Amino acid sequence: MDTGGRKGTGSMEAGLLEDFQSRLRRRTHAILGIPEAMCVNEYGMTELSSQFYDSALLDHQEKRERPGPRVKLVPRWVRVAALDPATLEPLPAGKTGLLKFVDLANAGSVSAVLTEDLGSIVEGGFILEGRPRLAEARGCGLTFEELSRENRQG
Repeated sequence: MDTGGRKGTGSMEAGLLEDFQSRLRRRTHAILGIPEAMCVNEYGMTELSSQFYDSALLDHQEKRERPGPRVKLVPRWVRVAALDPATLEPLPAGKTGLLKFVDLANAGSVSAVLTEDLGSIVEGGFILEGRPRLAEARGCGLTFEELSRENRQG
């Protein structure tokens, strides 16, 4: 299970995230012997109570091959939409936009979160595509990256 992307290591613009995760799965297999189909990425954020996981294990169990990037599964209590970045209008399935989550598990907090993450809605969930080049870097791995950078400089 990996729980991150390229936090702090450069832009995660659309198209590059899947390349990065694919390389990570290949290296995990080469070094640890874990089959790529058994490597799962988790997508989540502190602003949401729910997490989203690759469909890889389910696909493997059902002997189903999905072409292209991995699909993130969505719990029944969450709604995900891709919105046009300029108008914030919902986009049709398959079109890339900013991801918006309505998470009913957020009972004691906000129920809707509009991210700067790019993705598209597909059958069975959504495809996470990365972040726009100028979006603020986010994520739990940033503190570690900042400390590592300071340690290398000092």
